[in-house]
Amino acid sequence: MAAWKQSQGELVLRMNVSSLPENEQINFTFSLLNSEDGTGANNVMIKGYEVLTSWYHFTVPSGKTAPLMVHSLTITGARIAQSSPWPCDNNTIHIQFNIVGHIPQNCNPMITIDGLDFIHDSNMLEVTNVNTNETSMHMWSQSKLTLDLVKLMNQSCTQTTSSFDLKFTLENPIHQRGSIPVHIAGSLYKSRTVIIPRVPMQNLTETISFEGYATSSVVPTAEDAYVGLIRGVQMEGSVFQSTTLSFNVTNPCLPVKITVSFNSTVPLIPACGHGVTVSGLRGSATEMYEFSSNSLGDARFVRSTGTLQTKVTSVIKAGELHTIDFMLTHRANASAGDYQVDLNVIELTSVAASLDTTSHGMDAIPMRVASLHFKDVGIWQTSPFACSPNTITVTLKS
Repeated sequence: MAAWKQSQGELVLRMNVSSLPENEQINFTFSLLNSEDGTGANNVMIKGYEVLTSWYHFTVPSGKTAPLMVHSLTITGARIAQSSPWPCDNNTIHIQFNIVGHIPQNCNPMITIDGLDFIHDSNMLEVTNVNTNETSMHMWSQSKLTLDLVKLMNQSCTQTTSSFDLKFTLENPIHQRGSIPVHIAGSLYKSRTVIIPRVPMQNLTETISFEGYATSSVVPTAEDAYVGLIRGVQMEGSVFQSTTLSFNVTNPCLPVKITVSFNSTVPLIPACGHGVTVSGLRGSATEMYEFSSNSLGDARFVRSTGTLQTKVTSVIKAGELHTIDFMLTHRANASAGDYQVDLNVIELTSVAASLDTTSHGMDAIPMRVASLHFKDVGIWQTSPFACSPNTITVTLKS
């Protein structure tokens, strides 16, 4: 018969025999629940009541472990990568790590990943197990993801080393930046919290095959997979006027087609509210008409300011040359044209580019109108006789 005194850590045994044989070894076992951590009970003693009343120290046999010694858990092989370096894009974060040691499910094992400076509008985040494709929901708060290992493992925690390969999706902010430091730590809790030491996560090396690249003009690099890295935005392009009529494109009052071509070092994404604005086309005598674009829509031309406003309706890839066509009308007065035409991207950091207006020749400068004048002017009559009919002929060219 036995009794356990928790506060003293004392086991009391009552003999169920009248005497103990001399020099005969007595063996008995009992079970206790280990704490969250412990260095072991290295000072265990035994004594009797009425007889053998002195304390005798137990010794731990060679090759055995002291009672209640708990091995600490450690995190190894912590690595992290991202799927997108684009501003405002959905970014799938890929993490891998190992936990060395037995993970007790009844001690509420948690892993915390902090430093995830991304955007997420809920306090729960869906996490996918790469190996099984199973998903589970975990806590998210202010750049910190807390993983419930009981949910992730879905099995008895008996491994000496457990490996995790996980993915989850967050939204990138819009500002350019380099990679960011991310750390991983853990904890156990039964009656108190015990910390699994915090360690930095290293860059996970994997094949770079991100979506959003159009041509070799913008190519992926190994650094694009570094978590938190967001590429900067640069724009370039040109604008010119043309006509399909059998007149010089600079003729006054002539309908002209304005063509804007541009590319960007990052994708333009409808879900991010991206839009493209072209400003500086002040010389039109009419409103815009016959707008054409594969990826831009909801176009509006503000004649008073010479500004074209559009919204991105389908993804324009990084490096992809995109063209906008629309019709305007020349005024009657002569004009040197709109030399300063700017392109802006809405919902990105202040990104503006001055479009090239002269690469297609001087007459192709948008809204350039030639001066109207007469040339080859001639006049003559048909009769020099008094009181006779006289036809006057005038010839001129403009």
